[in-house]
Amino acid sequence: MTLMVLQLFILTGSNNALKQVRLKRLLVGKMATYSKHTEDGIVFLKGELGEPCSDCNWIHEYLCDFPVGNDKTCDRLMCEEHAMRISDDIHYCHTHYLMWANYVEGKGIEKVLPAKILNEE
Repeated sequence: MTLMVLQLFILTGSNNALKQVRLKRLLVGKMATYSKHTEDGIVFLKGELGEPCSDCNWIHEYLCDFPVGNDKTCDRLMCEEHAMRISDDIHYCHTHYLMWANYVEGKGIEKVLPAKILNEE
């Protein structure tokens, strides 16, 4: 049986600096700490939820699916905010999304897929 301990902290209001000092004392420990800026303030989550997003310090939910050769993908860790959705089960990191978008925009995709397939959507 695995025991998972989570702690959630949200900083709001004008006294964030004081609250952050107090919060940092609470967050010292062996568990990973994830943080995310929201409209309501900064959300801190402490627990063992895997490696954080490569672009921020929030929980990763996706891996970059961009093919890099030899049947491998980029696998960059991404949270919901940083994952660029290509289709239902395909997400690219920002760098690979730009490469893909430039390829599509430059009509490079028509060299790979016949026009009949592209026009069916």
